[in-house]
Amino acid sequence: MLFYSLDGKLPIESPDKTSLNIDSSIYLVEVENTREYLVNRINFLPYPRLQVEENQLREVQIAGLSGFEFDFIGSRGSDKPEELAFVVMLFKHQKYYMLIGTAITDFQSNLQLFKKVSSTFRQMD
Repeated sequence: MLFYSLDGKLPIESPDKTSLNIDSSIYLVEVENTREYLVNRINFLPYPRLQVEENQLREVQIAGLSGFEFDFIGSRGSDKPEELAFVVMLFKHQKYYMLIGTAITDFQSNLQLFKKVSSTFRQMD
């Protein structure tokens, strides 16, 4: 797992809580329906009111890998601020890569940043 933030700390101490997490499956996974798999993973994120449908996912191709992206504005709880979340999941055989960007300010510019950064994803062999 890789974690990036403006101050390089976890938990983030800077007022700008923008961050990007990059993770991959540890074990081989059997995925019959990649859209359904990603919807289930998104629904496990800590946004209690979020309801995602398969048709809301956008197809992407990054570094020769196929997958989907999805972005939304949500809150982690009634006493928490709204935040932008951007999710990309890419699949290769029985493995997946997941990128999650979050921001509590400047939603539009951060969404563009997350899209740009995720488009540079490359596997390390």
